[in-house]
Amino acid sequence: MSLNAAKKWYASAAANGHLGSERKLAQLGGSYVANSSDKNAQEFYQCANEYFYGWNGRPVDKAKARELYIKAANAGHVGAYTQLEKHFG
Repeated sequence: MSLNAAKKWYASAAANGHLGSERKLAQLGGSYVANSSDKNAQEFYQCANEYFYGWNGRPVDKAKARELYIKAANAGHVGAYTQLEKHFG
């Protein structure tokens, strides 16, 4: 399977809310943003994950992560909706 084919499959799974697929897609150099009216949706989402998980030297800050997930979700990022529902109900 080619890299582009793999990205398509992971993007399809991400569109159906599979968080692991979103992570794998990001590792492959792809991203998934559906119906985004805001070019920063992916950046909000990535930054939110960094605060939520303490990645890239950021401190774990769930309140900040929630704020950024909301911004990403409002911009149409499917993964942000998933994270909000999963972690903040």
